[in-house]
Amino acid sequence: MGADAERKGRAEERQGLEEKFERHEEAEREKLIRNLGVKDRLMRRLKTNRIPTVLRDDLGEFTIYSRMMTSGERARATHYNKMWGQAKENPDKYGEAVDGFRELAKEIGLGLDADFWDSEAVSDDVIIAFILNALQGTAKAIGDSITSFRPK
Repeated sequence: MGADAERKGRAEERQGLEEKFERHEEAEREKLIRNLGVKDRLMRRLKTNRIPTVLRDDLGEFTIYSRMMTSGERARATHYNKMWGQAKENPDKYGEAVDGFRELAKEIGLGLDADFWDSEAVSDDVIIAFILNALQGTAKAIGDSITSFRPK
């Protein structure tokens, strides 16, 4: 009986700690909401809406993330994509497009720093796939968001 009582005591203690943590988290969330302005909330929303890009290697699938793109970033991604499509006729366009995609990856990538995107360690296909997936994911998120707006 002693072991059962001890386990029950630990479970109750753990439950109490979890409830205390949840109350603390809720209080912190409410404080954050009170202190953020509309602009801050919009920028936070942009950064916290994560878009996954699933890649594969010899060990299987793994995921890297970007944030949503701004209007300007989407325009640049579309421009670089068009430029990349013209690379067969004009090889210089390929380098310009990849350099542009790389700059965008540094701006929107989460968890991978600018040094990584600038390095020789990342291949062009990953950079291009990452940006085009982020572009597509942003468009989907925008569509989903538009349908979820509620009039006040």
